[in-house]
Amino acid sequence: MTQFTPYGLYEARGFISANLAQETGFNESDLKALFEAILNMYEHDRSASKGEMAVITPLVIFRHVGTDSDLKQRKRQARLGCAPTHHLFDLAQVEKKPEVAYPRSWQDYNATVSLERRPAGVDIGFLTSPYGDISWNRVPEDAELFR
Repeated sequence: MTQFTPYGLYEARGFISANLAQETGFNESDLKALFEAILNMYEHDRSASKGEMAVITPLVIFRHVGTDSDLKQRKRQARLGCAPTHHLFDLAQVEKKPEVAYPRSWQDYNATVSLERRPAGVDIGFLTSPYGDISWNRVPEDAELFR
């Protein structure tokens, strides 16, 4: 007998270390390729086990930019990070709508990002298309999950 889950909502979290990226030569082009792969991950790999899985946009991105007026120091701050990761992830919340007993769609959830609680030296980006631009510090109108 095959086990069946009628609906599941998954959250994925990823990390890029600026220091390790610098050591390995990871660059902006690599980052764009990673974002494209994440947003398209189910489009080119359909199978019975994945069914109709999809990535619901936007991809939420945290970027450390630093706060110092000195450019060299600001870059150093950004490489080390301006806020702990768990604080940043706490800014984004996805919760089941209270009136929904058994979710069957991503539309049965509410999603929020607390832009007003964004720490100094951190930008929050939203990417809705693998080939589009990142919307920094504002939720774009075409962000499916934030409708």
